Amino acid sequence: MPRGVITLASILLFSLQPGDVLLQSQPCFMCSLIEIEEGLPYSHAGVVVREASGAWAVLEAWNRVERVPLQNFLDRRRKDTRTLALR
Repeated sequence: MPRGVITLASILLFSLQPGDVLLQSQPCFMCSLIEIEEGLPYSHAGVVVREASGAWAVLEAWNRVERVPLQNFLDRRRKDTRTLALR
């Protein structure tokens, strides 16, 4: 696996918990402006939740707050960047 690639399996190894905040860079123009203005490599955040089925998901806001599968959230990050998990 290439360095810096985050998969659902690898993030679960770090004891991800509901309520953890995930920060990442995403490949969009506005995201780039946010990163430049803030001076940080992160432009997007999501909150980890556990579905009743046991599946992991992330609450995130683009146009509105939505629940997306964790792997979908991770797959949208900018190439060659990392996702930071905060507890």
